[in-house]
Amino acid sequence: MPAKSPEAIKRKLDNRKSAKDIGKEKKIADLGGTPICVEYGQPLSSEQRKERTEYLYDLMYPKRHVFKSSGKPRLTEAEAKARARQYRQERYRKEKKARGELVRGYTKRGLAQSQTPWYKLWIGAKSRAKQKGVPFSIDQEDVRELVIDLLVCPVLGTELNWCSDKLEDNSPTLDRIVPEFGYVKGNIAVISNKANRIKTDASAEELGKVYSWLKKQEHP
Repeated sequence: MPAKSPEAIKRKLDNRKSAKDIGKEKKIADLGGTPICVEYGQPLSSEQRKERTEYLYDLMYPKRHVFKSSGKPRLTEAEAKARARQYRQERYRKEKKARGELVRGYTKRGLAQSQTPWYKLWIGAKSRAKQKGVPFSIDQEDVRELVIDLLVCPVLGTELNWCSDKLEDNSPTLDRIVPEFGYVKGNIAVISNKANRIKTDASAEELGKVYSWLKKQEHP
């Protein structure tokens, strides 16, 4: 049996598509819509077929663009994204405000335990202690006692930024006063990230030498 030519195959597909288009237009006419003329063998374009399908669905389901519960029209994709973005921003503002209130010891409203400032400092210190192999015996309450009402860095006197999730100079950090002793009660302090970087693992004597050297380098 000889193979069919591409023209014959295309003609057969066009006939099938046009037959479906004709059937669709008949349904539109039966539902009281306005049909368009489709000739057999000359199917509609993809854009036209999509438009006619939407038109048919509108006739079949006149309330399909309305929520049954509220009667409000469905949101477009752009409107839905904008509303979701607005919801996330509003939620972030509420959490930011609640986090600031937590530091001042006012309330625990609006934040889960994992979002409290002392938990974030505590869990970060626990991870670093495991990496560095230093002792870790503090609990969240030990860190909470240091955090409540601490609004400025005790080292530099700058205001601590408790409401940012990014690590900045004025971000609070949990420091080991004597690094080799690890995170144990009496050996921890909450200071700014900048103060912590300056201190690193240097002793008071070494920091004094650095200070003396810097003073000598200053121009008169």
